[in-house]
Amino acid sequence: MLNTKEFKKNIQLILTNPEKAILIQEEEDLIKLIIALPNKINKNNFDCAIKYIKKLPLTIQVCIIKICIEQDFTISHTNGFINWASNPIIYKHVLG
Repeated sequence: MLNTKEFKKNIQLILTNPEKAILIQEEEDLIKLIIALPNKINKNNFDCAIKYIKKLPLTIQVCIIKICIEQDFTISHTNGFINWASNPIIYKHVLG
């Protein structure tokens, strides 16, 4: 489990340099991520953040992206969202 300082730093890395961010796997941290990350994502940084989000379990991806779209519908027009939503598995099981 990440401490608060590590968690905040990881959120910033997700938004700016997702390849260097720690891949969160513990359930408690994943729940915190679902709550915190959508509040930091906007249409300008979504294409970067989705690189990290796609590494997460599908249910976590859906939760995060659903909240993002509810907060800022313009995210659904980004290349990152369009590519994510175009994935046949995502489309069939989530959007279909």
